[in-house]
Amino acid sequence: MLNTTGTSRGVLLMLGFCILAPLLDASTKLATEAIPVGQITAARFVFQGLWQIPCIARNGLGAINAISVAMIEKTCFHSG
Repeated sequence: MLNTTGTSRGVLLMLGFCILAPLLDASTKLATEAIPVGQITAARFVFQGLWQIPCIARNGLGAINAISVAMIEKTCFHSG
């Protein structure tokens, strides 16, 4: 595994997101032909919530900051 600094790790994560986000949106648009939009949206929110569990388990509840709280609210309440 590469020994990277926090900055280069952040840059790599951002590049990965910039590649994957449009692919997720495109696959969602294609899937709406066969699957109802509400079901796709619900699945995306469920996976967002499940993705947060290992992060919280690894870093503890003390690591939750304002951004994490906003993500949890979005996942739970489907707001904005």
